Amino acid sequence: MNYEELTADIINKFNNNLNKDNSYEILKNAVQRNGIANAIFNTQNTFKIQDVFNTEIEDNFVLTDQKRSGRCWMFAGLSVISTIIKKNLKIKDIELSESYLMFYDKLEKCNTLLEYVINNINEEFDSRLFRYILGLSGEYDGGYWHYFVKLVKKYGICPKDVMGETYDSSHSYKMNQLINNVITRAIYLMKKSKHNNNSLHKIKYSALNDIYKILSLCIGTPVNEFRFDYEIYDDPKNNSKEDKEKKKDKTDSKKEKDKKKEFKTIKTTPLEFTKDYLISDLDDYIILCNYPSDKYKYMTTFTKKMNVNIIDGDKIKYKALNVDINVMKEAAIKSIKNSNPVWFGCDVTIDSDRSDGYLSTEINDASKILNIDLNFDKTARIELFNTECNHAMVFTAVHLDEKNKPIRWKVQNSWGEDTGKKGNFIMTDTWFTDYVYECVIKKEFLSDNIIKAYKKDPIILEPWNALF
Repeated sequence: MNYEELTADIINKFNNNLNKDNSYEILKNAVQRNGIANAIFNTQNTFKIQDVFNTEIEDNFVLTDQKRSGRCWMFAGLSVISTIIKKNLKIKDIELSESYLMFYDKLEKCNTLLEYVINNINEEFDSRLFRYILGLSGEYDGGYWHYFVKLVKKYGICPKDVMGETYDSSHSYKMNQLINNVITRAIYLMKKSKHNNNSLHKIKYSALNDIYKILSLCIGTPVNEFRFDYEIYDDPKNNSKEDKEKKKDKTDSKKEKDKKKEFKTIKTTPLEFTKDYLISDLDDYIILCNYPSDKYKYMTTFTKKMNVNIIDGDKIKYKALNVDINVMKEAAIKSIKNSNPVWFGCDVTIDSDRSDGYLSTEINDASKILNIDLNFDKTARIELFNTECNHAMVFTAVHLDEKNKPIRWKVQNSWGEDTGKKGNFIMTDTWFTDYVYECVIKKEFLSDNIIKAYKKDPIILEPWNALF
């Protein structure tokens, strides 16, 4: 191979080109005084993004804050199912416990990682597969919708009132570091004992025991049984037509005001709570992904090796159906129209404004202001690792034009009320096209063709594939 060195002459040419740019001095001062993000921000274009939505789910979505942790996927998943829980409990507001699921998620991920090590113990340290396994980091916070489904089905859920947040559940770095040290030491010992299968499992169980202790100290031991007291809320939206007519006939408003509050007490377990009040089968949700590519055709299902948090007996751990972006949008709109919030995954790091809550390709004028061509398509971004699905949120509303086409979307985030519009973000439809990669939709809101395509056996991708 013939490699070209970066010489002083080439660097001088770069510098000469810079000095010929009449706008360089002005731009340099603006950037160095305010930062490049502020310098390329287009304030005028934000005025075109209105905080108005003509198709919105009528629900008191609880504001959540994942703080300094990477549990967006879990917060978004719990937000989606909380709408079902609220209706069945007859409660006005409820936040489900993120720390309860976090405990088991980390314990399961550590078990999964160590099982991968045991089953690939003869791999060299520097092999591609073993390097990938090490990179999984059993303690990490991140996850996907199918992680969430596995956790809820195996361990159930509980209200946050019975297992709340701790410092380390909200600030997970140090806890994760300690768990990582336990895992790393276990892998080191496994490699030394690779010819003794009994020793490998003893090392694993010892490590998991230590990890259980760390999690219990940092997050708290998960509740097995709990008591939940709450006030019954009679939501008018859930009343039958007959009930609504009866209420219209009531004329004694004082009597209504003085009506005694009703309370209810539940004594149950997380799994029983899930069975009684979630009811909806999480397997009725389908993952739709958008990966425009000649290699991976639309209406084809995919799964990826080793992309799980829980090892179980399922041959296919999960799968996603690749669809055109407009198919995904139509499904999301139909879901919202039927009062079902939509979990979705995206790249939140590009063309986003955290403080004011904008997700828009029009708010940053980098190419225009810098006079540098930064444009290339979604497929290239994915395949060249320029982008990734790194954040999960929830669609709760959409604004449609006269032809029923989306203009913008309302997004519930999990970054607290000090970000965006009191915790919500506004996404333009062009941003949806470019940076949304997954949506989770109930089967009842999908066409027969989509359901039929989803039933096909998936293409099994290698762990390091850029898809998903």
